Amino acid sequence: MSSRATPAPCRPGTGLLAAHGGPVQGLPAGAVTTALGQRDHWPTRRRDRLRAHRMADAAGVRDAALDRTTAGE
Repeated sequence: MSSRATPAPCRPGTGLLAAHGGPVQGLPAGAVTTALGQRDHWPTRRRDRLRAHRMADAAGVRDAALDRTTAGE
């Protein structure tokens, strides 16, 4: 496995955590999304996931996602 490969459990994990809608799940999902996005130079799927975090029901998740920027922003 290359150093850039995303471990298989992380791929669906961030989506499942974010789909829950709560801050306990959404904040770690946002952090993982940001870490993987920065590492991978913000591919479309990571930018899309960050946009979803920015529209979360939980204010803390939304605010944390709004504080993050992608390479293209």
